[in-house]
Amino acid sequence: MDITSELAKMREKAEAYYMAGDFYCSETVLKVICQNFATELPDDIVSLASAFPHGVGGSGCICGALVGGTMCLGMFFGRSAAKEDDKVKKAMELSNELHNLFKRSLRLPAVGY
Repeated sequence: MDITSELAKMREKAEAYYMAGDFYCSETVLKVICQNFATELPDDIVSLASAFPHGVGGSGCICGALVGGTMCLGMFFGRSAAKEDDKVKKAMELSNELHNLFKRSLRLPAVGY
C-alpha cells in the first residue's frame, strides 16, 4: 500500500463531500477517517462534528478540518478510562503536531507543547 496515494484519495473524498455540500469540514474529516480505517464506530459518529462547522457554530474561531482531525487523533490515541495519562499525553503531542502542520500550511508561527 502506498501511503501517499491512499492519503491523496482520502483528501479527494473529503473534498468531494465538502464541495457537494454533503458535509462540512469537521464532518468530512471524521467521516473519511472512519471509512478508511478499521473502526467499530457507527456512521452517526459524524454527528459529533456537526457543531464545529465555520469555526465552532459559525463563530470563525477555528477551522473545522483541524477540529475534525484533532477529534480523530483523540479517537485513536486518546483515553477512555480515568488515569490513562500516557494516552492523553500522546494524543496531545499528536494534536500539537497536527496544529503546527496546519499553521505552517497557512504560514503562521508554530507553538510548542
